Amino acid sequence: MERKTLVCKIPRKELGEFIAWLEEECPVYGIRKRDDKLSFGKIEKPDEVVVGGARITQPVFKSLLFPPREKVATYFTGESNAGEKEAEKKIIFGVKSCDLKGLLVYDKVFRDSSPADPFYLDRREEYYIISSDCTAPLSTCFCSFVEINPYPETLFDLNLTPLEDIILLEVGSKWGEFVVKKYPTYLAQPEDLERRKKFREDLTEEVRKINEGIFPLSRPYANLMRLELESPAWESESEFCVACGGCTAICPTCYCYLLYDEKGKENYEKIRIWDYCQYPSFAQEAGGANPRRKLTERFRHRYAHKFDYGMVRNGIYECSGCGRCIEVCAGKIDMRKVFKKVAESRTES
Repeated sequence: MERKTLVCKIPRKELGEFIAWLEEECPVYGIRKRDDKLSFGKIEKPDEVVVGGARITQPVFKSLLFPPREKVATYFTGESNAGEKEAEKKIIFGVKSCDLKGLLVYDKVFRDSSPADPFYLDRREEYYIISSDCTAPLSTCFCSFVEINPYPETLFDLNLTPLEDIILLEVGSKWGEFVVKKYPTYLAQPEDLERRKKFREDLTEEVRKINEGIFPLSRPYANLMRLELESPAWESESEFCVACGGCTAICPTCYCYLLYDEKGKENYEKIRIWDYCQYPSFAQEAGGANPRRKLTERFRHRYAHKFDYGMVRNGIYECSGCGRCIEVCAGKIDMRKVFKKVAESRTES
């Protein structure tokens, strides 16, 4: 059933004009195509913007809202740069549902926790979000198996559904409403919404077919994790892991970090950097004890974090189904196939 929201439309051929108009409001950053390569960055020319397709390899919100390295405190000065300046608004254009799931996880961890992270709050306020439906899922995509769809349903100011001749614009905030009222749009008609519904049904079916026979598990996955912590499949599958941390670095929902002290020019500084649960020292304690000394234990922990702990803490799977970890893994490990092996080992026992 279609949700009762304001949905407008523009001719697809007007996309460039629409983006040029947005750039007059504030800078636009989005998925762009240059020299046949997709990347994320500031839009210089409207015709380089990519709408539709699938997510890019780079997790969009991770580096923007949770930098790989940042100074969070300076000792003996009482100074902090959090909350000092008013955010300059920017537009993030064309992000997909899996990246919005990453944003949802980050909001729960850094914004909705107590105390909230002031650095995250500052950056979160900088962006308007214009998302877009996927149109061509990748062979590694499995979003609909982790309780999201290949089209955004929340956390956007405006969402675009690119159809053959028109682009539908669904309003998700007051700013999104401002856009569709100020830019010359047309109100979407019932037949337009019916076309979107059919398009999205076909898209979801495509994701299902991609994963047919690869990820044939019924939810909840948390139960499988708890029942199969001692499955021999964890040992056999972790043999391919080289503990490089690539899966964690590229994941849009990973948020673990390490704090350390560093001497600056005049004072000591507290630095925050990304940390990876695949590293041997990740859980090591000051006295030398390590509850996850073995690679198999660290390998299994990452799955438990995504599919069990997140559900306990926040009521959601902390996995977006984007498949980036599958794409970058040096050991060619496929998360979906690991779960299948674990499920099969239960059947065989």
